[in-house]
Amino acid sequence: MKIKFRGMRVDNGEWVYGSLVQLNSGLCYIIANIHGLHLPLDRKLMCEFTDQVIPETVGQYVCNDKNGNEVYRGSRVKRVPYKGDPDPKPYQTEGRTGTVAWHHGFLRWCFLDDQTGHLDDLVDSEVFEMGLELILDNET
Repeated sequence: MKIKFRGMRVDNGEWVYGSLVQLNSGLCYIIANIHGLHLPLDRKLMCEFTDQVIPETVGQYVCNDKNGNEVYRGSRVKRVPYKGDPDPKPYQTEGRTGTVAWHHGFLRWCFLDDQTGHLDDLVDSEVFEMGLELILDNET
């Protein structure tokens, strides 16, 4: 599984992707994932490949949706039907919209249903990807 983050730059609102650095002061930075670049970086490289981001926009990569779009924490998604659901739910979730969220109690990614407020546990990332479609990302 990839571990990467994204955040919106403070200076121009552009989205950047890479590794997250969060300081005790609350400031957040994204360091671009450059092939062959390893930490620790010298000060010059740190400035060249690091962008300060708005902390509220930081999201961790979760998976790709059924169309191959990257889904991050906070992404707006729609539940879509798929064949082979190993655990059909007793309630209907197909077509519902919600947000991808981390559940600290279960230590798992969840689908937070807009309509019901129900958290649907998304343990198996392969099933998760097949049953989600990115509808409105927080990149807008």
